[in-house]
Amino acid sequence: MPDDHKTTIITRPKKWDRAFSEDMTLQQVDALLTLEPFQSIAKEKLAKAKDANDPAALKGLKDILLHETRINDYKADEIIVRQGDYGGSAFLMLSGKALPLYDIEDARLGRAKRSQRSLLELFKQRWSNPGLPEVRDVSRYSRDYQQNLRQARGPVVLKDAAKIAGQQKITPQAIETGTLFEEASAIRRSARSATIVAETDCRLLEIKWQGLRDLMNYSKPFRQQLEEQYRERSLKQHLRTFSLFQKIPDEHINAIIAAAVFESFGKSDWNTSFKNLDAKTAAERIRDEPLIIEEGEYANGLILIRSGFARVSRKYHKQQQTLDYMRAGDVIGINVLMHNLSNPNKRNYEYSLRALGYTDVLRIPAPVFEKHIVPFCDAQALQAAELASVVNLQNQQSVVADELLNRESALLEFFVERRFINGTKTMMINTDRCTNCDDCVRACAMAHENNPRFIRHGLRNDKFMIANACMHCSDPLCMIGCPTGAIHRNPTGQVIINDDTCIGCATCANSCPYNNIRMVMIRDRKGSIVLDEQNSPIVKATKCDLCEGQMVAPACERSCPHDALRRVDIHDITNLQEWLEA
Repeated sequence: MPDDHKTTIITRPKKWDRAFSEDMTLQQVDALLTLEPFQSIAKEKLAKAKDANDPAALKGLKDILLHETRINDYKADEIIVRQGDYGGSAFLMLSGKALPLYDIEDARLGRAKRSQRSLLELFKQRWSNPGLPEVRDVSRYSRDYQQNLRQARGPVVLKDAAKIAGQQKITPQAIETGTLFEEASAIRRSARSATIVAETDCRLLEIKWQGLRDLMNYSKPFRQQLEEQYRERSLKQHLRTFSLFQKIPDEHINAIIAAAVFESFGKSDWNTSFKNLDAKTAAERIRDEPLIIEEGEYANGLILIRSGFARVSRKYHKQQQTLDYMRAGDVIGINVLMHNLSNPNKRNYEYSLRALGYTDVLRIPAPVFEKHIVPFCDAQALQAAELASVVNLQNQQSVVADELLNRESALLEFFVERRFINGTKTMMINTDRCTNCDDCVRACAMAHENNPRFIRHGLRNDKFMIANACMHCSDPLCMIGCPTGAIHRNPTGQVIINDDTCIGCATCANSCPYNNIRMVMIRDRKGSIVLDEQNSPIVKATKCDLCEGQMVAPACERSCPHDALRRVDIHDITNLQEWLEA
């Protein structure tokens, strides 16, 4: 039992209690202000200041650089970032040269299998789990522990980078001094598109994505510069990830990039109003979704989804019937554009496309599609790139009501309405099979020191329920506002909370549209509630981590004796429907 007379007191964590680097100094920050892009940002702020000599004029910029950046040194052949890892920071090359490489086998990148506990450790865990909830080793929160942890990480070396570069399908463009790179994957929290290897000894400024976001908010010209840089340097690489663009020559890709129109729809803070979803009718909700394409309008271009989600729907009586949804990497508009190239009877768009939340799209005008894409793609390849539901819709004009209103369509409607399409590992429970035995809850508790990381209740539809468990979203909104980067993606794509650097601000919990993150009071190893200097309880964010590091994962799914629980990717709706009806 806890000793009520002895309470652990620690200093309440704050945003910048622990800088990105303990070694960053004000002298280094001043040196950075002499380099681009920081020099231009500083001049912009000083020009607007009433007194250019006022130290406060650049305080915001200096604070960002001091707390959100660090200087890293890499030897030649050391890997800076690996293709496929999720971006959490951008880099500015201070000196040296690096090479981007593509599709290197995992073994050469130093990737190891996910760390799993041994059978002995699992038995030990079962008998050594604390008897009280949310017990922590508070010594892990000290600066010394974190510093030793960083020093224990060694570099990964890739030999013969120059030779590998000569064998690449895409000729790598060297990253020189003064270049800001990997900013796109950092901002979008997406996978790194290349493995970056130091060609010579390099010194880099690493900028946390939170710091990059703050810089973009701090300086509008800097934001515009990054957008233009994305068009010039990253967009070609991004387009090459679409099968549609892989065989198109560079000069035609450049023409596409020059003509492409960037568009954004919806509100970036959609998740805050989304929690009031039930206050509106279905018709009101769909009217609130900004139109990207409206059914019946002239088909003027090809649409590529860069980030976010969009609903594909069609008029049915006086309502909109959901046909499908689009996510990052999907393309729509090919079939109607191809039809209009060869037929005098022109078609308009036969569906509407609406932004779900906040959606970034790339619109390629129809004449550009005709001149720079069609000549390099056969008809089969073009149709394969189109969204399957739209292909079926346009090839089968006699779609009847029964086909539109089948069970699969109703299931899809529910997922789109509730934005569960964001989930890659959504916990779905078949309520016809579930016997309320709670084996899933007990298995989760055993894997997390007697602390279940999900709640076995949630929204229901027909005979299934979406439980309150982290869905490990493809677009994790919980990460957007975290001031310390404690909530992040690991290399396998799972969204994880680093308890050591969580300051208990609840930003992630408030940002999650699905209420799948909880704030809990923590205890020390003796069982006492941990307090701050003002005797207020210290809280930390917790959620499902898909049993990271456990031998049996996810424990909830593996422990269900009736196959009533699955962790599912909502995108695979056909197999999902088969499981529900089996």
